[in-house]
Order: sequence, then structure tokens, then C-alpha cells
Amino acid sequence: MSLFSPPLTGDPEVPVNLPPDREVGSLWRRIVAVLIDSIVVGIAGTLIALPFFDFFSRLGALGRLVGFCLAVPYFVLLNSRIGKGQTLGKRAMHLQVVNACGEPISVSKSFIRYLVLSAPFFLTGLRYRSPVLLRL
Repeated sequence: MSLFSPPLTGDPEVPVNLPPDREVGSLWRRIVAVLIDSIVVGIAGTLIALPFFDFFSRLGALGRLVGFCLAVPYFVLLNSRIGKGQTLGKRAMHLQVVNACGEPISVSKSFIRYLVLSAPFFLTGLRYRSPVLLRL
């Protein structure tokens, strides 16, 4: 199996049984979809945040949490049944988030998926002042 191509449907590393009319999207289509979604969320976030620039510029690294809160509705709702498993980027690249049965995932599963995929980005640079962590 290649890193740059989707796994074959007969590949033993693919744990789900995809419906015959579906295949796993390639890495490059996924990357382009993420880039499109990043541009869409970036433009929306900029338009929403512009009137509050002074406030947000003083937040520093905590500003990432604000960005996270702005991105949650876009990714969680559109990647779920509500958006038929497609953000604008996924729709442009003909990709869809589905469960093992080939149906769009629930909002709760979409939220957990988004947390797992986005937490490393949004939490980078935050400083924790936990007494337990300070002792390490």
C-alpha cells in the first residue's frame, strides 16, 4: 500500500467494508480539501474577528482557542449528517465522511473526530500552569 494512493478495497489493512460504489479518497484530494476548508474558515474568521482586532491581538496563544471555537461549527456540522458528510472542500474534491455502512456520521461522532484531528494544531503554544505539570 502506498502513502500517496488510497488503499485497494481488497487490502487487508482496510478495516471497513466499503459499499461497491465507494473508495477511500486519495491523500492529495484530502490535502486539497483541507486547503480549501482552511481558506474558507480563515476568511470567515477574519471577517468575524476584524471588528475586535485589538481584543484578539492581546490574547496571544489563547487566540487559537477562539479560532477553534469559530471552526467547530463549520467542521462538526458539515462533516456530520447535517452537511451530508461534506465540507465545502470535501464537496469540491468529491469526498465524504462516512461510517462503516457508507452513511454520514452523527454530530457527536463528528465532534469527537474534529477534536482528535484539530487539538494538536489549536493547543500548540498554550502554556499550562498546572501544579502537577510544573513539578515534572
